[in-house]
Amino acid sequence: MAKIKNIHFNNFRNFTNYKLSFEEKLNIFFGKNGCGKTNILEGISLNSKGRGIRNSNISNLIKKKNIPVYGNGKQSREWLYVENTCIMVEKIMKSSISNGKYLLGSGYRCTNLQLVKRICAEFDKLNNTSNSKKYIKHTSDRPGHDVEYRLNSSKFKKTFKLSFKSKFHESLRDTIKFYLNNQKWISHCNKVYTGKRLGKLNY
Repeated sequence: MAKIKNIHFNNFRNFTNYKLSFEEKLNIFFGKNGCGKTNILEGISLNSKGRGIRNSNISNLIKKKNIPVYGNGKQSREWLYVENTCIMVEKIMKSSISNGKYLLGSGYRCTNLQLVKRICAEFDKLNNTSNSKKYIKHTSDRPGHDVEYRLNSSKFKKTFKLSFKSKFHESLRDTIKFYLNNQKWISHCNKVYTGKRLGKLNY
């Protein structure tokens, strides 16, 4: 098994230029909400297997594999398309505002189960298939699983008065199209990473 000894983040998520080294056995990330702990895991995931830790559902549909949903799937999340995130960050960087702090959000919230069902519906439309919802399988919930993520991005919206070109369902459709159109690359990534959950410790 290959081990990551260090990683360098350059203009990735909230990191402009950040280098991180790892200990031989156990590494624990802790800090305030929004400081970038999950971004570190996302970066490791992207570099080691070519995809983020949140994007296995579409790959599973292509491979006709089950889509695991934790618990009842009613955990609520606010979903934001990466291109829109880049637009917001660029807007702030090009402004004359210094030392401003903003929460960036879409205002679009839905449960994990609602999202997975929408992915299945869009996938069927694009791939000329039907009833992909049959692959949704509920599994045991994670210990301490957050029920809801919610943020207030009204300060950003009031300051920059920004509207996005694409709506959530359109952005989701574009994401699914990417997976369908790049199956050779996805297949290569799946050989490197089998889908086993990262970060889980067995005591």
